[in-house]
Amino acid sequence: MRRIRTRAGAGMLVLAGLALTLVLAASSPGPAQLRIIRNFVGGTPPTNAVGGGTLQAVFNAAADWWELAIKDNHTVTIDYSWAPMGGSTLAAHTLQTQGGTPNRETKGKIEFDNDGSSVYFIDPSPTDHLEFQTYTETTQDFGAGLLNKGRVYSSPTGSAAGVSDLLAVAIHEIGHSLGLSGLNTSFIAENSDGDIDIRAPLPFAGSTFNTTSGAHLNISTALMYPTIPVSLRRLVTSADILANAELSKFTDVNIKPNTVARNTTIAIPDDVFSNRGNCIPLSECIGGGEGRYQWFIHQSLIGTGGLITELAVRPTTTLSFTAQDFEIRMSHTTQTAHSTNMNTNLPVPVVVRRAGPISFSGVGTQWSPIRFDRAFDYDGNRNLTIEVRMRNLKASPSPSVYYDSVGTTSAGRFARTYALGAGTYSVATATTASAAGVLKIRLRIGDGTYNPSDTPDTGTANSWPFNTYTAWRYQFIVNASVLPAAPMKITDIAFAPTATKSWTAKQFQVRMGHTTYKDFGTAPTPNCFDTMLGPAPVLVYDGVMRWDCVADTWCFLGLESSFGYDGTRNILVEIRYRGGPGSAGVTTRTDSSINRAYTHTGSTADPYNAPCWIVPIPGQDAGAKHCLSVTKGNLLLAPDTVRLGRSATLQLLNGPARQFYQIAASLGQRPVMKVADWPVSLAVDSVFFNSVFLGAPVFNRYGGSTGSTGAATATLNVPVISPLVGVDIYHAAVFYSSAGKILGSTNTDGTNIIR
Repeated sequence: MRRIRTRAGAGMLVLAGLALTLVLAASSPGPAQLRIIRNFVGGTPPTNAVGGGTLQAVFNAAADWWELAIKDNHTVTIDYSWAPMGGSTLAAHTLQTQGGTPNRETKGKIEFDNDGSSVYFIDPSPTDHLEFQTYTETTQDFGAGLLNKGRVYSSPTGSAAGVSDLLAVAIHEIGHSLGLSGLNTSFIAENSDGDIDIRAPLPFAGSTFNTTSGAHLNISTALMYPTIPVSLRRLVTSADILANAELSKFTDVNIKPNTVARNTTIAIPDDVFSNRGNCIPLSECIGGGEGRYQWFIHQSLIGTGGLITELAVRPTTTLSFTAQDFEIRMSHTTQTAHSTNMNTNLPVPVVVRRAGPISFSGVGTQWSPIRFDRAFDYDGNRNLTIEVRMRNLKASPSPSVYYDSVGTTSAGRFARTYALGAGTYSVATATTASAAGVLKIRLRIGDGTYNPSDTPDTGTANSWPFNTYTAWRYQFIVNASVLPAAPMKITDIAFAPTATKSWTAKQFQVRMGHTTYKDFGTAPTPNCFDTMLGPAPVLVYDGVMRWDCVADTWCFLGLESSFGYDGTRNILVEIRYRGGPGSAGVTTRTDSSINRAYTHTGSTADPYNAPCWIVPIPGQDAGAKHCLSVTKGNLLLAPDTVRLGRSATLQLLNGPARQFYQIAASLGQRPVMKVADWPVSLAVDSVFFNSVFLGAPVFNRYGGSTGSTGAATATLNVPVISPLVGVDIYHAAVFYSSAGKILGSTNTDGTNIIR
């Protein structure tokens, strides 16, 4: 067993054949949380390393892990490099500076052995755990109740087997920089009796962790234990986090940090094309066109909390199907394996796609998404059940969808339960199976929710904006001061009703726009609504609305498209409907800090396009409490307006890093083409903006390769053509791999050309 020796009391990790793979996409922590500044200062990797990854990517992932665990405002700078260690040393941490009140390390150095005496697994995709087939958590009572002391992956496959995992080494060494260092005066003082005592206000105050071999925990399953066997991936435990928090007096900690960055798509269990196909549950082969199917997914296969906003399947050939009734439900579960009782497997069901007709088209060998009506707020710590129920399903051709073969993943982490045939839609008792035959799926995990109005079960009540009036127009402002100071997509809006109900409207619209107004007290006339909404409102929902809501919870509307927030201005949200709701009104929670204005009528007058409100409302009256679903991925921003003969800069943000991209534009009040249209054919008006007009290029850099952060820019040069005044332009970007595979796409809100 190889060890990492502590050099001159520097808190060096003594690791034995580490195998830990866990990387987060580099986060952008705000000012009020731990910030680890990572400086790669050189060196070459060992020639016998396996896996194909890089030290930089692995180190960033390791640092992100700790930033998710500790939220106190503190900055530590770490210089890291490859260097010959000699002997059995895998890596070494050296404290360089410390200070402040409380005392904390402020700068350190970490060196990773490159003399070839160690064989490292350098994970090329450190945000997943697919190389390991088994995940185990263990607990122990250290004096204040059962506490997590082990998060371990084992049973590695491929190049991860039998070697030391660089990621585990990196996470361990960074842990020394946060308190467990032999030169840290806080550790020296606390360790005078050979242990670390956890004190309030930290959770599990009263727990005691014994130390060993210098600045290490004497807990054999903990990450900060001095040795880790090969072929294991050992993650940060609650004990590791609390020990460092006590030493450095951190108080804002997350002892169950997520292991994968949000704002991503996760293929479960993997993204391999070579598996066989199965017709269950998306074909008439289920018997009578009726069935109930469940996926059991262990939390280790997801690795993060966040809003699950989409489920995708990958058919072996292009197919389409329809169903009279198609419903998707999800639930957290504490089960470690499914039983034959399908209702037990779904203890707290949340309907993410309401039962109703579906018309679905799937492209062969590509991920084909199924849209949700609302997102599922997954906590990242429990296992997950996903259920699909359908009636009267008809498919053409009879589809075959990729499923996981025996041995790809261990039984128990990914399994299915199903009932097939007529009369089984609501059956309780069913058949269970392990990995073989489980349809492979992909989940879209959003960054989560942003709640500027706090909790959904407090506040006064009012029936805005879901009333019983014939027509309604309602606006509220989300101030930039309570929004994240970064560009991102707003993908859904939720409100907090005071009762469990269903509300419907025959014609329902949601529009969003950037605005410089902070309240409605000085709203402009004569058309205050339109002016408040700004010059380029984005239509994110248009059609019939049925809103099923549960009392005192965030109930999402299920928007049809997203809004690109620029990260700096206020946002105005408008809800309007006419034709009359088809059900009783819904009372929502309100908050006096939310600025709103509205107009309504129960008569023949139509406020749907009213220039200003009929019922004047002071600027600070209580508006409906709301919650926004946000994501940072694949964002394309354009200015609200641009004049003829001028240029507009388009910003592509948070796309796939170092991948090919193309940008196109489309005139008129409609989105650009679908992803399936790329790159074969573009709409005529899109070709206009992708080509040369009157000898001058309309687009500057409309294609190329994204940067290391997935960013790119393009310039749109608007020609001087009078009929273009007042016309909207919609933009879209599509990403490709080097092999030409479509990786994703995104649309902007639109650029409005004015005089």
